[in-house]
Amino acid sequence: MLIEFKLASRNVPPGQQREHLMAGLSVIEIWGVATRLTKRLNALRIWSILDLRNANPVMIRDRFSIVMMRTVLELQGTPPASLWKKNAWVVTNSSSLDPFRPGSPPKPICVKS
Repeated sequence: MLIEFKLASRNVPPGQQREHLMAGLSVIEIWGVATRLTKRLNALRIWSILDLRNANPVMIRDRFSIVMMRTVLELQGTPPASLWKKNAWVVTNSSSLDPFRPGSPPKPICVKS
Protein backbone atom coordinates (compact mmCIF):
# COMPACT_ATOMS: atom_id res chain seq x y z
CA MET A 1 0.00 0.00 0.00
CA LEU A 2 2.83 2.41 0.85
CA ILE A 3 4.50 1.79 -2.53
CA GLU A 4 1.19 2.50 -4.30
CA PHE A 5 0.87 5.75 -2.34
CA LYS A 6 4.41 6.83 -3.24
CA LEU A 7 3.75 6.18 -6.90
CA ALA A 8 0.38 7.92 -6.83
CA SER A 9 1.64 10.88 -4.79
CA ARG A 10 4.22 11.97 -7.34
CA ASN A 11 1.61 14.17 -9.00
CA VAL A 12 0.07 15.41 -5.74
CA PRO A 13 1.20 18.78 -4.36
CA PRO A 14 3.07 18.46 -1.01
CA GLY A 15 0.31 20.15 1.02
CA GLN A 16 -2.34 17.72 -0.21
CA GLN A 17 -0.53 14.41 0.24
CA ARG A 18 -2.20 13.66 3.58
CA GLU A 19 -5.68 14.28 2.14
CA HIS A 20 -4.80 12.18 -0.89
CA LEU A 21 -3.78 9.27 1.35
CA MET A 22 -6.89 9.63 3.53
CA ALA A 23 -9.13 9.68 0.47
CA GLY A 24 -7.61 6.42 -0.76
CA LEU A 25 -8.07 4.45 2.46
CA SER A 26 -11.34 2.85 3.53
CA VAL A 27 -12.70 3.52 7.01
CA ILE A 28 -12.13 -0.15 7.85
CA GLU A 29 -8.39 0.68 7.99
CA ILE A 30 -8.95 2.69 11.19
CA TRP A 31 -8.17 0.85 14.41
CA GLY A 32 -11.41 -0.20 16.09
CA VAL A 33 -13.58 0.01 12.98
CA ALA A 34 -14.75 -3.45 11.95
CA THR A 35 -17.05 -4.69 9.19
CA ARG A 36 -20.34 -3.92 10.94
CA LEU A 37 -19.27 -0.37 11.82
CA THR A 38 -17.99 0.13 8.28
CA LYS A 39 -21.42 -0.83 6.91
CA ARG A 40 -23.09 1.69 9.23
CA LEU A 41 -20.65 4.42 8.15
CA ASN A 42 -21.15 3.54 4.49
CA ALA A 43 -24.90 3.94 4.95
CA LEU A 44 -24.13 7.57 5.89
CA ARG A 45 -22.00 7.91 2.73
CA ILE A 46 -18.78 7.84 4.73
CA TRP A 47 -16.53 5.65 2.60
CA SER A 48 -12.98 6.86 3.21
CA ILE A 49 -10.96 8.16 6.14
CA LEU A 50 -11.20 11.61 4.54
CA ASP A 51 -15.00 11.36 4.57
CA LEU A 52 -14.90 10.46 8.26
CA ARG A 53 -12.55 13.36 9.01
CA ASN A 54 -14.96 15.75 7.30
CA ALA A 55 -17.98 14.39 9.19
CA ASN A 56 -19.66 16.31 11.99
CA PRO A 57 -18.24 14.96 15.29
CA VAL A 58 -21.50 15.57 17.17
CA MET A 59 -23.49 13.62 14.59
CA ILE A 60 -20.97 10.78 14.82
CA ARG A 61 -21.26 10.79 18.63
CA ASP A 62 -25.06 10.70 18.46
CA ARG A 63 -25.17 7.82 15.96
CA PHE A 64 -22.17 5.80 17.17
CA SER A 65 -20.22 6.56 20.35
CA ILE A 66 -18.01 9.05 22.13
CA VAL A 67 -15.01 6.93 21.12
CA MET A 68 -15.85 7.34 17.44
CA MET A 69 -16.32 11.08 17.99
CA ARG A 70 -12.83 11.26 19.51
CA THR A 71 -11.49 9.42 16.47
CA VAL A 72 -13.05 12.06 14.21
CA LEU A 73 -11.61 14.85 16.34
CA GLU A 74 -8.15 13.26 16.18
CA LEU A 75 -8.47 12.98 12.39
CA GLN A 76 -9.34 16.68 12.35
CA GLY A 77 -6.13 17.46 14.23
CA THR A 78 -7.27 17.75 17.85
CA PRO A 79 -4.62 16.17 20.10
CA PRO A 80 -6.02 13.32 22.24
CA ALA A 81 -4.83 14.85 25.52
CA SER A 82 -6.85 18.03 24.95
CA LEU A 83 -10.07 16.00 24.82
CA TRP A 84 -9.85 15.53 28.60
CA LYS A 85 -10.39 18.45 30.95
CA LYS A 86 -8.01 18.80 33.85
CA ASN A 87 -9.56 17.75 37.18
CA ALA A 88 -12.74 16.66 35.40
CA TRP A 89 -13.61 13.67 37.53
CA VAL A 90 -13.46 12.38 41.08
CA VAL A 91 -13.61 8.74 42.14
CA THR A 92 -15.46 8.36 45.41
CA ASN A 93 -15.53 5.63 48.00
CA SER A 94 -18.74 3.68 47.39
CA SER A 95 -19.39 3.25 51.13
CA SER A 96 -19.48 7.04 51.50
CA LEU A 97 -22.47 7.12 49.12
CA ASP A 98 -24.60 5.08 51.50
CA PRO A 99 -27.96 6.92 51.84
CA PHE A 100 -28.43 5.50 55.35
CA ARG A 101 -25.31 7.23 56.69
CA PRO A 102 -26.41 10.75 57.54
CA GLY A 103 -23.90 13.48 58.03
CA SER A 104 -20.75 13.55 55.97
CA PRO A 105 -20.64 14.16 52.22
CA PRO A 106 -18.84 11.70 49.91
CA LYS A 107 -15.07 11.66 50.48
CA PRO A 108 -12.84 11.60 47.39
CA ILE A 109 -10.18 8.91 47.39
CA CYS A 110 -8.59 9.80 44.03
CA VAL A 111 -8.60 13.08 42.14
CA LYS A 112 -7.25 13.38 38.61
CA SER A 113 -4.58 16.03 38.45
